[in-house]
Amino acid sequence: MALAKALLSQGAAPAKIFSEVRMPPFKQGAYLSMLNQIDSGAMAQRMQRIAAADLAIKTSKATPRMQVEMLVCELMG
Repeated sequence: MALAKALLSQGAAPAKIFSEVRMPPFKQGAYLSMLNQIDSGAMAQRMQRIAAADLAIKTSKATPRMQVEMLVCELMG
């Protein structure tokens, strides 16, 4: 998703985006629409939060279930 957003912001044509990001043709229009609505900064923050939850699970900072529940609540809020 980050790759597709970067390509889109560089003015890449949809054919170029979907040569890098494989997706069925019937979903491509909706995907491009979604990419246009997503803020790059917010997406980067969410990716960092997902990575932090992954690390917390792997280092046993809390139960995996608790980490995932906290992550979902943060991402939905």
